[in-house]
Amino acid sequence: MSNSLDAIRNKKIKVNLATSMLNQAVVIIGGFIVPRLILNAYGSQTNGLINSITQFLGIISFLDMGVGMVVTSTLFRPLAQNDSIKISEIISSSDKFYRKIGCILLLYVGILSIFYPAFIAPYLPKSYVILLIFIISIELFSQYFLGITDLYLLTAMQESYVQYTVQTITYLFSLMVSIILIVNHSSIIIVKACSSFFLALRPVIIRLYIQRKISINRFQKYREEPISQKWYGIGQHISFVVLQNTDAVILSLFKNLSEVSIYAVYNMVIIGIKAFISSATSSVMPAFGDLFARDEMIKARNIFNYFEWLIHNVIVLIFGCTSVLLLPFVMVYTNGINDVDYSQPVFAFVITLANAMHCIRLPYNIIIKAAGKYKETQGSYYISAVSNVVLSIILVNRYGLVGVAVGTLISMAFHTFWMVIYQSANIIERSLSIFGKQLSVDFLIFIIAYKISMYLYYVPNNYFEWIKNALITFGIWSICVVIINMLFYRHNIGILLKRGAMR
Repeated sequence: MSNSLDAIRNKKIKVNLATSMLNQAVVIIGGFIVPRLILNAYGSQTNGLINSITQFLGIISFLDMGVGMVVTSTLFRPLAQNDSIKISEIISSSDKFYRKIGCILLLYVGILSIFYPAFIAPYLPKSYVILLIFIISIELFSQYFLGITDLYLLTAMQESYVQYTVQTITYLFSLMVSIILIVNHSSIIIVKACSSFFLALRPVIIRLYIQRKISINRFQKYREEPISQKWYGIGQHISFVVLQNTDAVILSLFKNLSEVSIYAVYNMVIIGIKAFISSATSSVMPAFGDLFARDEMIKARNIFNYFEWLIHNVIVLIFGCTSVLLLPFVMVYTNGINDVDYSQPVFAFVITLANAMHCIRLPYNIIIKAAGKYKETQGSYYISAVSNVVLSIILVNRYGLVGVAVGTLISMAFHTFWMVIYQSANIIERSLSIFGKQLSVDFLIFIIAYKISMYLYYVPNNYFEWIKNALITFGIWSICVVIINMLFYRHNIGILLKRGAMR
């Protein structure tokens, strides 16, 4: 029975990971194409306006209060026990909660439509800005009124591949229509309206799948709140929302839309990289949740030790290359765009380190979520979020883009170390020296590979030269990762090669 469950878990992890990676690849490619077309057709100010509005709308997700993460964690046990009544109670409670957020979103969009044109973009036509706000918010309305609970259910069922497949298909339609409209010099209002239409279809399609897959009474009555830790995910959620939205919002308030555009171009690359790594970790989270639900702690610890090592090396390899290649890529990408100076070498390096630290914390974060330790850990998330905002506000006036990046780096470093200490003592129960060794190896690889890469580095003038430079850089970092891990983690290298051979 145990072997059968392991086989099912492994199969679902592989399918979820594959579809997630495909989805992220499509989104990343589209994320490079559309902003460049917008910059060329409409200018940096319009690009900054779209990104700024998107980040302001993202603030509404504060109202999620972390309930989504708790819904997923709460569903693990009733799904493992096939308790249909408990599942229906959880879904019913979640649906009620998110419909309320949808109603608040209506009010928030109305307030934003008054505030934003008056204070953030007073030099642009008011009707133009308001219409853009409403159009960009369409996808959010669809999400909160119809589909967000279904996404959490799919995650808990270890069937996220359905979500990723739907997202990929609808995004491709949105991408193709956007490209056609921009190339034909359509209004940015029409471009965003057509794009939002396809993205708003996602919850409808997923709801149809859920209805055919599992029997749920979405209006199931309950006496006691079925999501017992409903309000204990607030800290995690606030930390997430702050990380995703605060930098652009602070730049909008204290700087200007051109600064937001610069941030958005660099962050476009970073978001794509984080999405790949987040997909790998989130695809594994339901499997850990299932192990914890069945009290298979020794197996969970052994799997996590290998998983941690693997993710650390992926992060060092990918973000190490990014630290060398990000600035030259942006300069090639924005070649011919002269209304803003996109050459920001210090910002490029610091924002890379900050997001590398964010990704390093992901394995420890998913263990906390899979174990349902929301109440016990929420304080650290509050500290991380507040420190990020306060430091960014203090530093932004003097250091601009670099200031907000430094604020993120410091808060992420604190939170990473806190989570490692907590989960080592209370969940996985292992020595901190394991993490200490891993982090030391990470630094060793980074220092050696970075010095070699910069010694051989040259400034590319076009995409062909950048790709050539990227291949050389990737080769250098890959060799350093393999050699140093052969010295310190020979056993894990052996496991990796064995698993590769078995496929």
